[in-house]
Amino acid sequence: MRYRSWNVRLTFLLLLCTSLPALAQVNWPNAPAPCDNPASLQLCIDSQPDGAMIEINANSIAPINDLSVDQNLTIRAAAGFSPVFELPVVWNFQNDSGPVTVTVEGLTFAGLELEVDHSNGDEPFDFAFRNNEVQEVAGRGIRIVGSSESASEPIRFVIEDNVIRAFNRFSSVVTVFSTWTSGNEGLVRNNLFEAVNIFDGAVLDFNGPIGQLTDMTVDVIGNRFEGQRYDVAVFMDSNEGGRLDGRIINNLAFSQDGGENITAVLVVEPSDSTAQGDTWIINNTLVDNVSGIAVRSPLTPDVRTFIYNNIVANSIEQNFRVVPGSVVVADYNLGFASGGPDEFTPGPNFLAVDPLFIANDDPQLQASSSAIDSGDSSVVPADIASDFAGNGRILGVRVDRGAFEWVQPFPESVAVPTLNNVGRITLALFFLLLAFFFRLKS
Repeated sequence: MRYRSWNVRLTFLLLLCTSLPALAQVNWPNAPAPCDNPASLQLCIDSQPDGAMIEINANSIAPINDLSVDQNLTIRAAAGFSPVFELPVVWNFQNDSGPVTVTVEGLTFAGLELEVDHSNGDEPFDFAFRNNEVQEVAGRGIRIVGSSESASEPIRFVIEDNVIRAFNRFSSVVTVFSTWTSGNEGLVRNNLFEAVNIFDGAVLDFNGPIGQLTDMTVDVIGNRFEGQRYDVAVFMDSNEGGRLDGRIINNLAFSQDGGENITAVLVVEPSDSTAQGDTWIINNTLVDNVSGIAVRSPLTPDVRTFIYNNIVANSIEQNFRVVPGSVVVADYNLGFASGGPDEFTPGPNFLAVDPLFIANDDPQLQASSSAIDSGDSSVVPADIASDFAGNGRILGVRVDRGAFEWVQPFPESVAVPTLNNVGRITLALFFLLLAFFFRLKS
């Protein structure tokens, strides 16, 4: 069993995306020309040197602002402002001319269509989208596209701490196409995804690279997926001759309901028999969905899926579904109350009992849950130090199953008796007499 840890590289990416030296810092739209035109953020950016930081110092931004950017850039909220782009915007970032690092943070979009295009595969491209609110994903959605031809440098991206909503779409919400480049990396962490009526698509759709010696690694950690009538929360699709490795850890998913093509919340389904990759599905909690975890890779012996420590409950169809012939190793999971029998080999430590949630929409564990201290700690990666709620990932003798660790509640405080005035006077006289007695003895 092979396990790849990418925390060192992803930590480097986070540092890279947050430490780019800004050669210029300017406000928009309330700043000197050319950054004083509320109808053109593009004009302001084009006037700045490479590495500029554009701070939005207005709360309401009405015009449509279509951007096309090919330079190192940070776009963020200015201190004391909560910028809202009130009409749908189309933003495109690419690296046509050289290595590019782009960060977008602290903004709100009424509608957003975003494309991150690794146009020049001979130069690296780093992109970070964090602490934003997308009230509705528009157009083609959020797309991260790798190099379209054989290339030497990767695309690396971080999507974290955002609220992203999508409604009435016939395509995926976030799509990642890693095509001909090796070393591509992605981190999707601590986001809230709300999906309603997503037909023929996934919330997160990862398409692996094409061609030998190409690869992509992705981490999907600590996200919450909720809504109704959507097909898939996370879709892992290795591609022709390439390798897609993934870790799906500590996520919550509710109320999938199913869209046009009902599948499951977490799906591993390579699209070519020459695909490769390992997907680790660890410590997730999936409740009230059509189906929980599905693996359909019978013709791809080099695609392996490892399923450990998950809680899947109250699925309309099946909690776990594995197409025969798929390479799957599973154990220490808990499945409860599905509409049909599971189709997988559960392992000797599988539990088919009520997980005893506080509530279905609050799937933390009650003190008597069999999921507590009953998981396999050895499969929890060393860099996963906390659970979904931010508590320690292993608090007892063993890791708990599901996204939450059970936290020992503090004992209720005991009321301390108080004294009335008579009691205070009596106590004071007692100590005075006691002091007088010891003085006589001495």
